Amino acid sequence: MKRKKFLSMLVAVFTLVTALANFTNVTTAKAAEKTKTIYYDNTITGWSEVYAYTWNSYTCENDVIQLKAKGSNATFEGELKDTAKYNMIVFKNTSGTDNWDEQTIDLKVPQNDYSTLAYFNHCKNDEGKYTGYFTPDRYKLVTIWYDKGVDGELPFIHYQTNNSAWTKNLGFKMVESGYRPYYAATTILVPTEQFTGSITCVFHDGKGNFDNNKGRNYYYTVNSKTDKQEVIIIR
Repeated sequence: MKRKKFLSMLVAVFTLVTALANFTNVTTAKAAEKTKTIYYDNTITGWSEVYAYTWNSYTCENDVIQLKAKGSNATFEGELKDTAKYNMIVFKNTSGTDNWDEQTIDLKVPQNDYSTLAYFNHCKNDEGKYTGYFTPDRYKLVTIWYDKGVDGELPFIHYQTNNSAWTKNLGFKMVESGYRPYYAATTILVPTEQFTGSITCVFHDGKGNFDNNKGRNYYYTVNSKTDKQEVIIIR
């Protein structure tokens, strides 16, 4: 009788240990497969498409994902999956692993608890690659709405953030706001390392006609301490 009781207890203990081990493995796997939302600032590069080439620096396993334009091509957004596995990343303007044109330098994917990351470019280095940096919290997504006027044509926005370089090729064509039919919209990623940032912008029709606020340009201060998304309406 005692032997049967002992065997029953032994089986129960073994079952419990196995269950705990399986739970630990599942928890560890889920922790290792963290997904991060990433925002790519296209102000300097001016690409029509943006891809993220990620890889493991130890095993050389790799993956390529296409980021989606957040409205106009000023800002792109995507999901980085399994950032614990793919610890390195390069942004580029072509798809696939064998197709290369323009790209950033090799970058380490920040391993932190933030669920979002923003990437900002600086300039090209001597090798022709764009340098830049990640930030998990010092950024702001700012959506600008601009009155399309009587003709209703979608305008272009030409801008700079924090007195950095202006957009390439006189900027990006804006898109329909989706909320107010007579407004065009674009979403700009603004760095706020000093808790504030700024946007300086002008608008044009692509035919040489500009709205530059009567020669003063449009200028806005952005505060990172408020919500991550902000809307500015220009009439």
